Amino acid sequence: MSHYIIIKRPAIFAILLLGLAIYSIGIRPVAALPAQQGGCPPPPVGSTQPPLPGTNPGPYSQMRSFFTQAGANTLGADAPVYDSILRGIPPVGETVSSARPISNIWLRGMAQQESIWEQFNPATGCTKVSTDGGYGLMQITWCMKTGVNCPGIDQARVAGEWIYNLGTGAKLLIQQWNSAPIIGDNDHTVPEQWYYAVIRYNGWSTVNDPNDSQYNPGRSPFGDNNEVFVYPYQERIMGWMAHPEMVSALWRWRPTRVAAVPRGIFDWGDTSWEPPAQTPKPVFFILDGVKFANGAGSTIVLRNTTNTTLAADVALYNRDHIFNRWLRDSGSYTRLAPQATLNLPLSLVLGTSQTFDGYARINASEGIEVSLSPGPYRTFLPLIQGGGPSANLVLNGGFETFVDGKPQYWSVYSHDDYWDVDEGYTLADGTWFHSGHYGAYLGGYDNASDSLSQAVTMPSGAAQCLKLWSYVQSTEPENSSMWDKMNVVLRDIYGNGYALYTLSNQSPQKVWQSTQIDVSSYSGQSWALSLEADNDSSYPTSFFLDDISIDACGY
Repeated sequence: MSHYIIIKRPAIFAILLLGLAIYSIGIRPVAALPAQQGGCPPPPVGSTQPPLPGTNPGPYSQMRSFFTQAGANTLGADAPVYDSILRGIPPVGETVSSARPISNIWLRGMAQQESIWEQFNPATGCTKVSTDGGYGLMQITWCMKTGVNCPGIDQARVAGEWIYNLGTGAKLLIQQWNSAPIIGDNDHTVPEQWYYAVIRYNGWSTVNDPNDSQYNPGRSPFGDNNEVFVYPYQERIMGWMAHPEMVSALWRWRPTRVAAVPRGIFDWGDTSWEPPAQTPKPVFFILDGVKFANGAGSTIVLRNTTNTTLAADVALYNRDHIFNRWLRDSGSYTRLAPQATLNLPLSLVLGTSQTFDGYARINASEGIEVSLSPGPYRTFLPLIQGGGPSANLVLNGGFETFVDGKPQYWSVYSHDDYWDVDEGYTLADGTWFHSGHYGAYLGGYDNASDSLSQAVTMPSGAAQCLKLWSYVQSTEPENSSMWDKMNVVLRDIYGNGYALYTLSNQSPQKVWQSTQIDVSSYSGQSWALSLEADNDSSYPTSFFLDDISIDACGY
């Protein structure tokens, strides 16, 4: 493949290599002040705050970036003051900040479920108020009741200002985090650890017990096929996160999957539905090459490596990513005793006349090992860092470790170029990956301008190759021009870029591809290895990369 020079974002990568600090300043539209009540209906029963007139902002031009700002606690005077958030074990309070934000993807999904991203009812032009007294974008309910004193929350601003309503929802969600059982190491920058807090936002009761009798235990994950079921609140939010509404070829956010606490963690006691006070973080496994035909096929093996009871949910998906069915030995969940091993052959759920050829996505408690027998599943092993000439020069090339919610050793830039706003995506998560639990994820939204980069130094005289796995999924119409693309680039200290590999909406789709590129000609110099993706204004393309290395050529 020929390598060509591209000049793009030079300041960013020169700064990366020179170790200088930069910051950006955003300009915020002024939030509308509450208008007079006008012709709006009276307050709902139990509240004295009347709905207020107003107009919904555009979800793309005016709303999207504010979810990022709400997560980063940078809404300023347009929002109430956030409570300190408890972090770590034992928990210690800290201030939510842009350096350590809360997960804005949860806020986006919650606003979709609560109000379809609407502060005002389009039919009446007044505050959207639910039958149970929820107000506006985030459906603020309890703090709008007559006689209820929620310190620092202004009822009139909740009713009349959508930014203030969003900030109030974030403030209340933080309060629920502080009261919820602990997941993992209790770090609010980790999306998987918000599961219990999101439940509490809606109601900490059996109505959100995933094993409650009102819910069909065989229900598909929300949005993963065309079946219609009743779902607990948190499953709806996660479904919206993975399947954002698309209007006029635009998604409201990029599709994102977050591992859920497995159902077997709930209903531990004889009389209580609640999970334990502290549970392991859930993680995804993806097993490819799961097959069944003529009454025989794959077996998924789960092994609990800890001295604590853990759980896992095994979902089977067709090649087109449509949910097929759950794989369980019995009941509505799978629970593993300490140090136990459980074999789950597909014959448990498939008859002799049925066939299957797809993959398994598994929500598992951290501490469970997963394998496929027989199968091509490639077990994730950390890549060697440092050492001799064959050592990998790329740190965290599998995107398995994170600091403050971002992939360790990588500089993250996630920007909507058209509206000139920070989208706040971490560009690595569990949505789709080749091995381990996480992978890089760039693009996936309109006007995306994303990059992941880190400094690397090529040793002189060494034969080195860049190796990576990539996967493309696009919503662009078939046979369309190259509207969306991603480059793997080496940049020098001046920002000049040398493209090594390019993917686009025209690349082969929905298949993992292995690539190896000889980079020996760049030896003896320091570079920024950069993954750079750009999408145009509609029909987004998602670019997934994993297991990136620069080391000795050959596999």
